[in-house]
Amino acid sequence: MNPSKEKSLVDWTELDTNILRIICIKLALIFDFINFRAVCKQWRSAITPSDLPLQFPLLIENHRGRLDSQLDVFSLQTHKIYTLDVPQVRGKYLTGPSHGYLLAPTRPKKLVMQSSIWGGLEVKPNIGYWDSEKKKWNAVEVPYGRARAYYKERLYLYDHKTHIVDMSTGAVLSDILSPAGVYFADLIVTPGGLLGVDHLFPLYGGGQPVEKCCFKVYRLEDEDEDEEPRWIELSDIGDLMIFIGSNNCFCLSASDFDGFKGNCIYFLRSNNKTDHHSKCYVVRYDLGENRSEVVACTRSCGDWIVPSLC
Repeated sequence: MNPSKEKSLVDWTELDTNILRIICIKLALIFDFINFRAVCKQWRSAITPSDLPLQFPLLIENHRGRLDSQLDVFSLQTHKIYTLDVPQVRGKYLTGPSHGYLLAPTRPKKLVMQSSIWGGLEVKPNIGYWDSEKKKWNAVEVPYGRARAYYKERLYLYDHKTHIVDMSTGAVLSDILSPAGVYFADLIVTPGGLLGVDHLFPLYGGGQPVEKCCFKVYRLEDEDEDEEPRWIELSDIGDLMIFIGSNNCFCLSASDFDGFKGNCIYFLRSNNKTDHHSKCYVVRYDLGENRSEVVACTRSCGDWIVPSLC
């Protein structure tokens, strides 16, 4: 054996833990992180699930109650579709991700807001929530709201005006009027407060070109004790990236991810085809430039989820 080659051999299982950590924080995709830990027992013990770097959202394509257990996710970072085998979603409709979890209930009325009309009378919707102290699901009757968010230990519902609701009783504590001509399709909790997002294009169909889709963003001003809470329009959301899916919305800081900029909204538009020509466009709206552009194309729309191992 060549002596120079013999000296160059490295036992990768003995790689220093600090070096392993430096490598793992560079892994942009959760799939790469899992494969990294699977190399050997030493690497697995040195790197724990809590070492997973903050992940960029993945787009879960519509599952629509399929009988198989495959779940397709699209990565905006790699522009690739990854297929996962998740037996728990077989035959179920996904009602949306929440805090790293997928909601695929057998009885959706326990988890999602519903309303109905019976005998000409509108029945108020119920919303279910998990009581961590009593360890059981509770359901309360609340006003209808197209958009909703849990903020400062209160439920905020929007339907032409913002209802602040006591979650334990369903009682409306107060209402906040909206600016004239504004209708919030989304309420989003951010580090800087509660945001309301007005879509200035049809939510479904309408045939409006992607380039014509735009938004207005408002922040709830509620810290001044001398004035009533009010919505203030923002011209800039700074470092924030807002993600809007079919059933969910949230925000992240662009500075946490290489190659992405803030002051943007990522949303989805479908070409409304029902055959194999169906496509979903991932669109980025730049608030500063007041302009939308397609940044990716995948097979079907769905919801965003930030993957986690903890």
